[in-house]
Amino acid sequence: MHLISRFRTTSALTVLAGLACVTSAHAQAVVDQPFTTLGSYTSQNDTRPGGLGNYDTAYDDFTVAAGANIGTVTWVGEYFNGNPAPISGFTVNFYADNAGVPGTLLQTNPIVGDANESPIGLDTFGNSMFSYSTTLPAAFGASAGTPYWMSVVPDLPMDASFDPQWGWAIGSGGNGASYQTFSNGGGSGGFGNFDDLAFSLTPAATPEPGSFALLAGAGLTGAACLRRRRAKKAPQVA
Repeated sequence: MHLISRFRTTSALTVLAGLACVTSAHAQAVVDQPFTTLGSYTSQNDTRPGGLGNYDTAYDDFTVAAGANIGTVTWVGEYFNGNPAPISGFTVNFYADNAGVPGTLLQTNPIVGDANESPIGLDTFGNSMFSYSTTLPAAFGASAGTPYWMSVVPDLPMDASFDPQWGWAIGSGGNGASYQTFSNGGGSGGFGNFDDLAFSLTPAATPEPGSFALLAGAGLTGAACLRRRRAKKAPQVA
């Protein structure tokens, strides 16, 4: 079971509303490990009644060059030993590093649904590959230069023949190491692998600094115009 498969505006309020819609900066990934077609490492929570539960978990480690609040996670996975089947949810967890293996759980992120599952083709062995992406329920704060681990586990029932199984796809661009536990292991009772896994991490969007000035300026201009209009309408005192 522990398998490796190879305008114009009419008021100050309108101006403010329009500017508010363009304040999110487009952040770039701080970790990016592209997928390969060389297979995957099993990671799955078997949700069938009386099933195996979270029998395998795949992990990969990462560091960020500068501190970042991770808001979006994307990854690539594949189905093997059976056809693709509905995933009801994912669990994306972050862990501290413990001498080169996953250590203390720092944050757990339950994801409802299939995380925007989209087909991207077949791997070298003919298994169906898919991309996934989700915005975390809460951003994960990663400190610069500190090693962390991440796990990705789908909720996916199997039948008695272990059909289907899901694996986190092998990636590239990391440090050439990942980890796997089995039988509900949580960082112990597992083994290291000499492959990266495919994923990327992107910081949560933050307002662009210049937008605050624009918003403040638009608000002050609108207030000044309003005061001038009111002054013109004020009655003259003899």
